[in-house]
Amino acid sequence: MISGFDSKLVEVIESHPSIIVGTCDRALVPCIARSFGARVLQGGPGIELLVSHWPGPQTIPNIQQSGRMAVTFTSPETYVSFQVKGRATILGECDADDAEFATAYTAAIRARIEALKEPPSLVNVIFTPRGLYKLRLDAEAVFLQTPGKNAGARL
Repeated sequence: MISGFDSKLVEVIESHPSIIVGTCDRALVPCIARSFGARVLQGGPGIELLVSHWPGPQTIPNIQQSGRMAVTFTSPETYVSFQVKGRATILGECDADDAEFATAYTAAIRARIEALKEPPSLVNVIFTPRGLYKLRLDAEAVFLQTPGKNAGARL
């Protein structure tokens, strides 16, 4: 078991939080992408993510180069945030079940953000999946990223 990969992290992941996927190329130039759903895999500290090609067109090439990824899960209401770092695997295009999951995720995250009084027009631009594909993250480390004195602490 990876330290920090516990029920609190799973609860945040399963709550349809804001999900940012970070990668970098060999020169350490960063790239971010938005995920439109995450599922904790049974049998180990793995997470399956549905990721949009926009933003983040370099995500797949970066993973092909490095095999590394960092994913941040944030509750928009409280800013409780966790970052999970580890090995990344490209699983391919999404199927019909994945598309259905992404649709449910998108509706949930939009509702959460709009409840915070963000303009729907902005929310719809930011939270619109484009060209989804699947990635797998095998967790190696978990960090608390909630703003405050413990931000960045490895769990």
